[in-house]
Parts: sequence; C-alpha cells; structure tokens
Amino acid sequence: GCRMPGLKCRAKDCSYNMEQFCSARAIRVGRNPSAAYCDTYTHNSPAATAARHRLLDGLNTEFGADIGAPKITCTASECAYNKAFRCQASRVEIDDAQNSVLTRCLTYRPK
Repeated sequence: GCRMPGLKCRAKDCSYNMEQFCSARAIRVGRNPSAAYCDTYTHNSPAATAARHRLLDGLNTEFGADIGAPKITCTASECAYNKAFRCQASRVEIDDAQNSVLTRCLTYRPK
C-alpha cells in the first residue's frame, strides 16, 4: 500500500502526543468554514494516556517501530490533499491547541 503521512504534532497537552509524534492509531481531521482541525485531540484522557504508555513500552522492545504515522481520515473534502476521505499529504503538521479546544491542521490547503 501507499506510505502513510508523516505527522508532526505541536499539541503538547494532547494525550496522544509523544514528543511531537502522535500515538493514536488513527486520527480524524474535520473542518469549520475557515480551517481544518484534528478531531482526535484529547486533553489528557486516562484511556489515551494508558494507550500512550503501552506504545512506549512496545517501543522499548521493538526498536525502530514507526511512530508518528497514524492513518488520517479527513472530512475536509475541499482540501487539496483529500482523496476519498484519506489524507494524501506526505507531511502533516498539527498546531498547538487553541484555548485547549481546537488543534488546527496546518497542512490544510483549499483546492
């Protein structure tokens, strides 16, 4: 299959953020009229924190595991990188949280 996007995340207070890598298996990007946002952003939920610890434990034993590349589902259909609800950008950057609520997809580019 095709290579999954490399994802860099600046949302330091997100439960899935591990030193700018995303530990979520999949993320969903949604939109409002002006921008696209990471809908998977979770402010320190216990379940996400537990998943992050499990991933860290796995990385200790499985050297070279590819983190930072979750599957990205995107509902911003007017984004140039969106092909049938999948993100085709080779690099994706998620912004720091605005008011601890929204994290913008900085890669979003209208067609």
